Amino acid sequence: MKYKLLATDMDGTLLDDGKNLSEKNIIALQKAYQQGMEIALCTGRPFHTVEPYLEQIGIKCWLITNNGAVIRNPHKEIMKTHYIDENSLGEVLKILVRKPSLYFHGSDEKYTYVKSRWSRFGNLYRFERKSQKSHLRSLGRALQAACFTSTYQLVNFETFIEQGYRMTNLIVISSDYHLLEAKKKQLKELPDIFVTRSGNDNMEILDKHATKGNALKILANNLRISPETIVAIGDHDNDLSMIEYAGMGIAVKNATESLKKNADMVVCTNNNDALSCALDLLLDKQDSYLQVEF
Repeated sequence: MKYKLLATDMDGTLLDDGKNLSEKNIIALQKAYQQGMEIALCTGRPFHTVEPYLEQIGIKCWLITNNGAVIRNPHKEIMKTHYIDENSLGEVLKILVRKPSLYFHGSDEKYTYVKSRWSRFGNLYRFERKSQKSHLRSLGRALQAACFTSTYQLVNFETFIEQGYRMTNLIVISSDYHLLEAKKKQLKELPDIFVTRSGNDNMEILDKHATKGNALKILANNLRISPETIVAIGDHDNDLSMIEYAGMGIAVKNATESLKKNADMVVCTNNNDALSCALDLLLDKQDSYLQVEF
């Protein structure tokens, strides 16, 4: 069977733990593209944090960002934006600002909304340190992103909706697992909200229809590509919907057990060029098409 579309998650899958894109994975993406596959980057990241990687990849990619809420074509033009319903967003914000509160920020197709640059700086610093960067480099990158970019907007979340703002998704971050679970339980009682995870220290909140799987379905319909000709690869629970939708669902070795259980194939870890490994397994001996024989 010839595959026509490759959908790959970024953090924990395409990128290593240092948030780097390896040369092997770049070559694998370029090779797949040259052999006729459409490439889709499917990530919880907002667009402005994905854009720096596009130049490295060097090919035209479809972009499914904000965990499936925003779809862009290879020219970076928005095809579809799926916002959280206004009433549902109001209830979400009430739960998140209610004490004990946790750090969170929200995004739309253009901006990331934060309650203070200081809280955002602290969160970005911890993120950079997790990416194995040095103390000074982490400070510099966090400071640049939090204080000197126009993509972050300061807002009052308690009056956010009244001021006419909208969101596609929110991410809540905490090392307090029990508090995260308590907030998650409250959020799951909201009928129009989808709550998922892309890491053990976070949860992500979207409209119930805004998933990576639904976004991939929209893209596939637009390209007139059937699900069985799609390869999807990921590492966490927010990738489950696209893994289940694709004809070939692949989990990396560092993926959650639930994702690996639902995948058709498990490959090496993100720190060992997982995407390159996956595509090597799907290449035929003649190296002319991406395919797999059943």
